[in-house]
Parts: sequence; structure tokens; C-alpha cells
Amino acid sequence: MMLDVNSLLSTLKLSCDTALVAVFATGLAFVRLFGILSNFNALIDLKGSEEVLEKVILYTIAISLGAISTIILFRRNGENLHPDHTKKALDRVTNALIVHTSTGLLSRIAVQSGIIPSNKAYFAVLGLVWSVFWILACCSLAKAKGHHPIWGAVGIFNLSSTLLLSLLPDRPRHSADL
Repeated sequence: MMLDVNSLLSTLKLSCDTALVAVFATGLAFVRLFGILSNFNALIDLKGSEEVLEKVILYTIAISLGAISTIILFRRNGENLHPDHTKKALDRVTNALIVHTSTGLLSRIAVQSGIIPSNKAYFAVLGLVWSVFWILACCSLAKAKGHHPIWGAVGIFNLSSTLLLSLLPDRPRHSADL
């Protein structure tokens, strides 16, 4: 099957976009882990050793997953991605990434400025909005990779979900359960 230029560009952009997500998620986890380790003793006194160690382990796992996903994504060229679903996946992954980063940054700035209160209900709603965007993005990404859209349910993990999907092998175009 011959790909047209638009499908080829969408495939390359989606491959680059998911690699960007992997690099971003790895960097974010690294920055958060560094923040914990730089204040390790103070955090243990404040929150207790179990909670701090759980976060250290969680961010270490996130860094490992991000690094593995980044390597996998840079080694793949996207030749087995389904051209019919690649453009939609590209749009949805890009939208999810933009919404996630922009609302996260704006929320942190607004809380630090005192514009909005730092309550858990606001961030719970924001987390639900992020999850909806990531679930839709992961459904499209799973279809583009030749898997059933139910794999989009991993979108509940937000940014890490595209990393999880990147570990799935691309199926040949003719074997998709779409």
C-alpha cells in the first residue's frame, strides 16, 4: 500500500510527537525526583519516611519508563502506523499535551499568585479534564498502532499513558481490530 504525502507527514509528526511526550514526561519526573532528593531530610521530618520513599520509588519508575519509551520511540519510524488513523491520533495527542501542560502551568501560577485557592477539588476536576483528553488521545493512538481502541483506557494515567502505549508493538496494517 502506497502512502500519500499527507499520510507520511502525519505518521512522522505522530512519531515525533509521541517521542516529545516521552522526553517531556521523563524530564518532568526527573525534576520532581530532584526536588524531593534536594529536600530529603526536611521532607522526611514533615511528611514521614514512608510517603517520601513512595514518591522516590514512583518517580524512579516513571523516569525508567520514560527512558525506555523514549529509546523505543526514537528507534521506530512509524511505518506500520495506519494512515487512516494517524492524523486523528496526531491531533489528539498534540491537544492532550497542550491542554495538560498549559492548564498545569496556569494553575500553578494562579495558586502561587493567590488568584485561586489551593484546594483539592479544583485539582481533582483538572485531573478529570486531563484524563478525558488523554483517553481520547490514547484511543486514537491505539487505533493508529493497529490495536483495539479499548487500549485508550490507559489514558487514565494521563501523560504516562502514551508511554505505556509506546511499549505496544505496531501491528501490520491488515491485522487491525478496528
